[in-house]
Amino acid sequence: MLSAENLTLSYGSTVALANASATVHRGEVVAFVGPSGSGKSTMLYCMAGLLHPDGGKVSFDGVDLTKLDDPSRSDLRRRDFGFVFQFAELVPELSLRENIMLPLELNGVGRRDRRARVEELLQQLGIEEQADRRPAKVSGGQAQRAAVARAMAHRPRVLFADEPTGALDSQNGVVVLDALLKLASVDDTAVVLVTHDPQVAGRAHRTVRMHDGMAQL
Repeated sequence: MLSAENLTLSYGSTVALANASATVHRGEVVAFVGPSGSGKSTMLYCMAGLLHPDGGKVSFDGVDLTKLDDPSRSDLRRRDFGFVFQFAELVPELSLRENIMLPLELNGVGRRDRRARVEELLQQLGIEEQADRRPAKVSGGQAQRAAVARAMAHRPRVLFADEPTGALDSQNGVVVLDALLKLASVDDTAVVLVTHDPQVAGRAHRTVRMHDGMAQL
């Protein structure tokens, strides 16, 4: 479904990616692991179309993301991708419920189906009691679980997650990881995640080790 071929990217004299390649299949959970500065997050952002590599190719379902213009790439991300960033990145003016509902509204899902899906995710992630609070009024862990629910809401074909359990205690980390694994198995979503947690990596179907901008499969 998703492949990166020989990606290169530099920030000035600093090499972030050096001919890095990886593939992800439908329903597969792939974890990128490695030390800080090894290129894990850069690789994820390139595969998600959020960064444009200096060289190489990213293909999603036969479409070369590196050749799409910005509007086309944005449409594809809205429709087919979900994102969990390291620090939640929720819309501060919206409640947790409204944040989770946002991708469903943007993708034209009907009101009844939107409400049912949001309630399902609120319960699954254990944040139904905080649903009508804004991000500033809940804990960091609760906000992160809402961000995971938002990324899952429209049942994306690929979900990208940068340290999705980094702000969570071990119990809630298990809840989030269980939700991502369920999304992969039930909805056939490919899940691409970056993690420093060996327990999270251990539950992925496959790991890709990054080192000095290179991917070791």
